[in-house]
Amino acid sequence: MSDRKATLLQRMREQAHALLKKADQKEIHSLNRLVDAARDELTRLEQYSEAELEQAALELRKELRDKTAHWAEEWQEIRQWAEFDLELVEDRILEKLLAIADPTRVELAQWLRPEDDAEKNKDS
Repeated sequence: MSDRKATLLQRMREQAHALLKKADQKEIHSLNRLVDAARDELTRLEQYSEAELEQAALELRKELRDKTAHWAEEWQEIRQWAEFDLELVEDRILEKLLAIADPTRVELAQWLRPEDDAEKNKDS
């Protein structure tokens, strides 16, 4: 990519970023509109031809689509990891609860048994 094209693409990125910071959510409904607005702002400077601006807009759209797809994949991986981690935590909690519950049941049964023996002795 030539220096001129690289500079134009960088300026378009900066313009899109500036517009995004200033924009009301109602103004920017899509990344395409954001890129178009950045291109329109740079058109006013009259430093670049319409063809150069359109090419830079296409490259910026592709860059944004690629980044968005990458972020979607990353979030999917994070979500899957979190779900897996949650399952491990749930399993561990269940193990601990069962470890606590079993001795308690045994102790409760032993504690209730003398009363049953005492009642049997009264009946005799």
